[in-house]
Amino acid sequence: MWGIRLLTWGLPWVIVPGVESPYFDPKTLLFTAGGWGLIAWRLFRLPTLPASGWRNPWTLWLVWWVIGVSCWRFQWLFLRRLPGQSYTYNEYVWLAALIVLMALLLTETLTVYLRSDLSVQLLSQWMCLCAGLVALYGLCQFFGLDQWYVSAPAGKYGNPVSAGFGNPGYLALYLSLVLPLCFVFSAKRYLSYAFLILIGIWLTHARYAWAVAGIGLASSFLSRWWTRMRTRERLLAVVALGVGLVGLAWIGWGILQTDQRLPIWMSAWKKLCSSSSHVAPSMTGFGLDSFGLLFDPSIRWAHNEWIHLLVEVGLIGTSLTALMVAWSVRTGWRMATQSVIISGWFGVWMGFLASTLVHFPGHIPPLAWVGLCAWAVMERGGAAYG
Repeated sequence: MWGIRLLTWGLPWVIVPGVESPYFDPKTLLFTAGGWGLIAWRLFRLPTLPASGWRNPWTLWLVWWVIGVSCWRFQWLFLRRLPGQSYTYNEYVWLAALIVLMALLLTETLTVYLRSDLSVQLLSQWMCLCAGLVALYGLCQFFGLDQWYVSAPAGKYGNPVSAGFGNPGYLALYLSLVLPLCFVFSAKRYLSYAFLILIGIWLTHARYAWAVAGIGLASSFLSRWWTRMRTRERLLAVVALGVGLVGLAWIGWGILQTDQRLPIWMSAWKKLCSSSSHVAPSMTGFGLDSFGLLFDPSIRWAHNEWIHLLVEVGLIGTSLTALMVAWSVRTGWRMATQSVIISGWFGVWMGFLASTLVHFPGHIPPLAWVGLCAWAVMERGGAAYG
């Protein structure tokens, strides 16, 4: 569990001043090195642990598709490209492919590490305490008590509350994802963590974070109480949830009309449908990490993971991902209805999926780590912790 503890506690805080991206690049390096370290430790140092296998039948298909697309988009011709030559994805494709493969292998590895109920409980406690401390530091930043992260780009974002994330939006999303875990323990200190987290989200002024937190909490509570409900109560709960989602979608659509996300999505869709520089781009995509090369250099992500997937791995890869996610949701729901602590992680998982529609949590290491842990818990074996 040393590697899990390192990533849980280290990713929200690590920063290396003096580099081009002092908040993002160090976190990516730690996430990649820690992920491969956990995988290697599982394979070579802990071979006696029972293998969980690939429970999700769609994961291996996605692994082979990622490798296949990377090979398809790799061209030896461009290894010695001239300065200024564009549309060269070789090194980007394989660096991104290694990170994606690491994430998929890491999820399978985490199902082994998190097989016991005690390990899931410990991870949940670490997440809650870490998020509480992060929110507390954000509160200190609000009052000007900033000692270690004084280089936070307050002028760029107009808000100094970003803790170790360097961006208020990243901080808000992280806090909103972890929030459901604070309500699975009976100890009062976890309510204090939740209170700090709510204050932290409010200070960041990130509207979408409230929606993510609400979806996560609703999913967690609904799964926890589902077996105790009568048929009429279940029907009313489903209707209320549906009305709430429709209301969020309506409000979100109105906000998108004046937001930068909608033009990016439209541009990505047009590029996917009209490009003639690649063979069947709508089916195979343009290759991993190609999004930032196809559009304005200042736009690295689509602010929607599914549109981002369509551009980079095509319709086939996106469909495989959707099937893989659907399988995990179905399996997670079954376990969440039988376990209080798993219901909290189910809320985290549903909040993470909701955030992929308006953000890019899969590309931000601390958020990706929370999502991978939730995904692994959804697919773990063994008895559920009550």
